[in-house]
Amino acid sequence: MRRMNRAASVVAGIAALVLGASTQAYASADSGWVYTDNKGGKAYFDADVKSGNKEKVTVCDLKTNNRAVKVEFYLTGGGDGADSPIHTLVDKDNDGKCVSKSYNWFGEERDVTIAVLEYHGSKTYNMNFGHATS
Repeated sequence: MRRMNRAASVVAGIAALVLGASTQAYASADSGWVYTDNKGGKAYFDADVKSGNKEKVTVCDLKTNNRAVKVEFYLTGGGDGADSPIHTLVDKDNDGKCVSKSYNWFGEERDVTIAVLEYHGSKTYNMNFGHATS
């Protein structure tokens, strides 16, 4: 009887491990608002938009200073796209409105680096970085 109880416990434990391993939890994490060093602009990377398998990026120009604000995002840690931005988005006007775009840029659970900066012509200013997980 003891052997049967012990065997049943072992079988139940193995079944729990197998079932637990087969369910996958996604750990998406938004970037939060990432500001340029001078607070002249900000960007947000929403890693898991509710309406589908998409990410959403938003960029806002906060100062009237003849500089546009741009957000760039990259894959973190090497691999495809690590050296060049996957996408950029620009807000050229401090008009009280932000610019947003949604798309499925990344697969699940990819580490993403967000760079937000001001630029005028070919010069960049006040760059700052944030991170997210798609």
